[in-house]
Amino acid sequence: MLKLIKYELKKQMFSKLIILIGIAILEIYFLFGVLKEDEKVIAKAVSIFIFATIIAIFYVGVESISVFNRDLKTKQSYMLYMIPYSTYSIIGAKIIAAFLQIVFTGLLFLGAIIVNFIVIFAKFKDTKEIFRMLKLLFQQLLEVTLDLPYLFSLFFFIFFLWMMIVLCGMFAISLSTTFLANNRFRTPVSIVVFLVFLRLINFLSNVLLLSGASQWKDWVQLLVTGIYLGVASILLYIGTSWMLDKKVSV
Repeated sequence: MLKLIKYELKKQMFSKLIILIGIAILEIYFLFGVLKEDEKVIAKAVSIFIFATIIAIFYVGVESISVFNRDLKTKQSYMLYMIPYSTYSIIGAKIIAAFLQIVFTGLLFLGAIIVNFIVIFAKFKDTKEIFRMLKLLFQQLLEVTLDLPYLFSLFFFIFFLWMMIVLCGMFAISLSTTFLANNRFRTPVSIVVFLVFLRLINFLSNVLLLSGASQWKDWVQLLVTGIYLGVASILLYIGTSWMLDKKVSV
């Protein structure tokens, strides 16, 4: 299975190189602002970093779905499902590869942002009070306590939320290329299935966990919801692998 994971990572290596180049350019722009002691440039650089983090993680997930879709539609990639590995191993390798890429991308940006904040604190002594005020303002607006348990639970929740969305996309694609392969409306039907499953998972979360809007204010609720999304992701993986095992593999 390790070979399969390496194969999946190599297929998407170019986009990771582009992301690394983007981080380097942003870092140069940030350091330029620090050297010039230009607070506007620094603020812009930090804001762009945060925005770019969201875009990059979103893109990595979408790319994983796109590659999965291409693997089922092109003859060369389709042959992947004919190799002497179980369908569960092949799909598992794709999911682990997507998992690693999302984590790697997130950690790259998070590391760069942390380093940048350390540089800001070291260069400008007065910024400590500014960041303290921003933290208090954030806590008052969202009515949350920004401590380590909350931040950990928030990242945990967001990560598994995105993984669940990626797997839901893979599930819908698998359905359209297996049981709906001969249906001329397979594409719109698969889109509807994707949206329905997202809605169903959210509905069950609110019913079973009594979460809703309150989950953003309680780190325990965020953590539990993240675990729930992890379980939903596993079920989507099993469903995707089962469909491809029945209709694609030999």
